[in-house]
Amino acid sequence: MTMPRSDDVLVLGAGKVGSTIADMLVQYHGVRVTLADRVHAASRRDDPLVQRLSLDVDDAAALAATLRS
Repeated sequence: MTMPRSDDVLVLGAGKVGSTIADMLVQYHGVRVTLADRVHAASRRDDPLVQRLSLDVDDAAALAATLRS
């Protein structure tokens, strides 16, 4: 089975799980990740493929703009 490939991934929630997912996507799949949270998103690794973003997902316009970019 072939899985679809995306070069850009948005991870909502930069807690322990979200940060780990972002780090693993970069490390094992080499994709660019936007790690978004209501507070400044952090990642355990300083990786140029992980963009950190403050985002309120209840703000539909901000979420739509992030998904378009």
